[in-house]
Amino acid sequence: SGGTCCCMRELTYMDAQDVRDSLKRVDYNQVTSDEWDRAGFGCTPQVIQGVTSDWAAKEWTEKMLLNKWGEERFRVGSDENDEDVRLTLNDFVRYLNDDCNGDANPMYLFEHTGEGPLESIVNEYSIPKYFSSTRDLFSVLNPIEERPPHRWVLYGGKRSGSAIHKDPLCTSAWNTSIFGRKRWMLFPPGARKVHLMPASVGALWPARISGPSAWFEHMLPRIRSSQWRGPEPVEILQQPGETVYVPAGWWHIVVNLDPV
Repeated sequence: SGGTCCCMRELTYMDAQDVRDSLKRVDYNQVTSDEWDRAGFGCTPQVIQGVTSDWAAKEWTEKMLLNKWGEERFRVGSDENDEDVRLTLNDFVRYLNDDCNGDANPMYLFEHTGEGPLESIVNEYSIPKYFSSTRDLFSVLNPIEERPPHRWVLYGGKRSGSAIHKDPLCTSAWNTSIFGRKRWMLFPPGARKVHLMPASVGALWPARISGPSAWFEHMLPRIRSSQWRGPEPVEILQQPGETVYVPAGWWHIVVNLDPV
């Protein structure tokens, strides 16, 4: 199929050496919350090291996850009617270990942790001090009736990821990788949507290929060319154990280079 052929050839954007990551890391054990504020770190994308040092989640392995949640069903995508597609974790991991059947846009487990089988997962990690509840304006809302979903677990294979978007409700976000590397590209709030999300026409944006794979394959060469008129992106190669901070309003897209 067309999707399989896309994945079987060499994909430059899946090469970690192609990532132009020059972002200086923030040492969580050295930079206090006051220093974070004074340096203005909250205004631009950051990569933080050391957040997971006391997390139980840092010990997660595929085997541990399967032992705990293997028979539970999780959302791994949506169908043509925009209805949730759910698989047991056992079936989903078998799919990952088969290289996602060679899919160009693989299924991606994306599950809210506020209810259901993952409700207890909040005990496996702690919120970084830079983003504590005293700094979170949404914390004043009733967590059950008013606050929108805001805690998620993501699990995916190579080539899976998140399409280009801004986070909703003017929220900032932090994302920690327990295992696996993730490739990020971020653009400032002033970037024009027409530059980042061109129309689905012809060879520029094949309708049969969607998600981050299509974006990186067709947009990255344009962004790297001398004809690019949009803002320069911030590029990040997120390593296992690192936390990426995305300020409110920043466009971002992520593709997973490994099972993550």
